[in-house]
Amino acid sequence: MPFSIWKLPGRKTLSHDGAALSLIAEINQQIVRIAVSDNIRDGQPFAFQIPARADTHTAWPLLSRIVELLQAPSPRKRPSTRPRPSRGSLNHQRTLQALDGAADGATHREIAEAIFGAQDTFHRWSTDSELRAQVRYLLHRGRKLVSGGYRQLLSMSQATRKGESVTTPDSP
Repeated sequence: MPFSIWKLPGRKTLSHDGAALSLIAEINQQIVRIAVSDNIRDGQPFAFQIPARADTHTAWPLLSRIVELLQAPSPRKRPSTRPRPSRGSLNHQRTLQALDGAADGATHREIAEAIFGAQDTFHRWSTDSELRAQVRYLLHRGRKLVSGGYRQLLSMSQATRKGESVTTPDSP
């Protein structure tokens, strides 16, 4: 069976005191201290060495538990990133951001900076740019939702939960 420190669950500390390598693992609120050979490598076979004493039989349950943990399949790792939001979700988010900016008295350019970033706005903003048109679209769409268009959004949400095909009249 190969040795793998990563298979041991919980918090682990590996340290070298100048004389020996020591592994301290916290397994189910129990602290386990193991002296580890200096030449052991991850994935290599290993063996336990137990001093011959009268209380050796007390070490067997712990050794069995460690072997069991090392043989168990690795715990499923959670992804470190989330899936990218859908285009519709991003559009809704930006619409709400644009409405908030307009309600706060921000200019179209300031809204663009808040949504798309200052550097992007600096490079892409002009009187007839697509970025400016996009901000105007988001504001128009937001005002339309505020004036009752949200009902259509709710009905679309219910239809998609039922598995029906839905097209939006104001999709870009």
